[in-house]
Amino acid sequence: MAARKKSTETKATEKDAESSYAMIIEKGKTKKLNPNVESYVFFSFAHNKEEKKNYLRMTGNDSGGLHTKEWIALDGVIDLLSSMEGQVFKSTSLKPCMKGKSANNASFLAAVLRSPDIKLIQASDKSPYLHTLCGDFAKRSTDLLKASAK
Repeated sequence: MAARKKSTETKATEKDAESSYAMIIEKGKTKKLNPNVESYVFFSFAHNKEEKKNYLRMTGNDSGGLHTKEWIALDGVIDLLSSMEGQVFKSTSLKPCMKGKSANNASFLAAVLRSPDIKLIQASDKSPYLHTLCGDFAKRSTDLLKASAK
């Protein structure tokens, strides 16, 4: 019985936490990094009303593969990406942005960051699995950090 009560409390806490987020993009969809398959990652982009910060979260994918469902602070992602200016980098460079340990997290986050809605990074000329910052990274970063729910 105690386990059931704890589960209910956990769900209530999660629901309270979710109510802190105002959705900017509730159901985003973007292609995974592999250019040879039609496969997608789904995500949300939201504003935390209490913290007054914007967050990303991967909400699913259409072909399997575990991933974190944690809210990822956009300012932390942008800080990390800013340090990559002028470099070609792997998806694994994004690991410090997340607590979750799934092997898919970094590449799924990279796909979200390449999405037309977010567009902070792009595929490198060297490989579809490597990344560079988009040419308008500074403006995109500012716009995304200031974005709010409608």
